Amino acid sequence: MSESTTVFKWAINNLERHIDTGIIFAVDFSVHATADSIVETKYDFINIKAPPAEGYTVIPYAEVTENQCISWVQAALGDEQVQIILDGLQKRIDHKKAPPTAWGMPWSVADESISTQ
Repeated sequence: MSESTTVFKWAINNLERHIDTGIIFAVDFSVHATADSIVETKYDFINIKAPPAEGYTVIPYAEVTENQCISWVQAALGDEQVQIILDGLQKRIDHKKAPPTAWGMPWSVADESISTQ
């Protein structure tokens, strides 16, 4: 059996912004991990720091792209936290592929009946 590769996809679910400036300050995001037919998702949100008052061009809200928001989220999280998210999703997928525990009984309930007489 060949080893499958997990594909991670970041998505932006919603944004919160200041109406007067259009500056986004909170991002609701998710990370989807897919391997074979197994899918695991991490949902979270993060506050984004406001840009500096000077020396920064604010992207008009209507021109912000999902890829830009994803890069802001990943930068705000930092490399270590991004890796923790990816590792956690991978662990959940690995757990589903080879579960360390199982439910069940070694007998068939239909084959045996317990009498209380």
